[in-house]
Amino acid sequence: MKLASFSGKVSHVNRTSHTYGGGSGGEVQTSHNTTLRLDGRHVELQGSATWLSEDDLVVIVAEESQGSIEPLAVRNETTGYESVQGHASYKIAIVLIVIGVFSAPVVIGWPIMALGAWFLSVGMKRNKLINEAASTLRKIPSPSGAQASSGEK
Repeated sequence: MKLASFSGKVSHVNRTSHTYGGGSGGEVQTSHNTTLRLDGRHVELQGSATWLSEDDLVVIVAEESQGSIEPLAVRNETTGYESVQGHASYKIAIVLIVIGVFSAPVVIGWPIMALGAWFLSVGMKRNKLINEAASTLRKIPSPSGAQASSGEK
């Protein structure tokens, strides 16, 4: 996956909800999506994205894969809102490795340790990518015409 940055004026904001589940006393779940155009480019975000509205100036640093983007860091220049995706937790990986160490004398311990090491590796790569996205976001200058300031002098 590679990082890409997008900035510009937001237009055509469309927020949708999808409710599913239920049935015979089952759990009902709702997911929210937001679609928009950022300087004419179609962008789809998971969640309701209440931090943006029509005509806002926005900067997004995202993972780009097969034409879709997953935002890792966002900044709304109009309102001053800034957010970076949360870091991955290593708890599951550590628990699996510890369980694997204690059950290593039994054959099942080795695959459990390998799974824990894989989770740890994926989490470390993800955190590195998120840190890189946050750093990239800080380096991108505000688009001209931005109304909010970051408060730095």
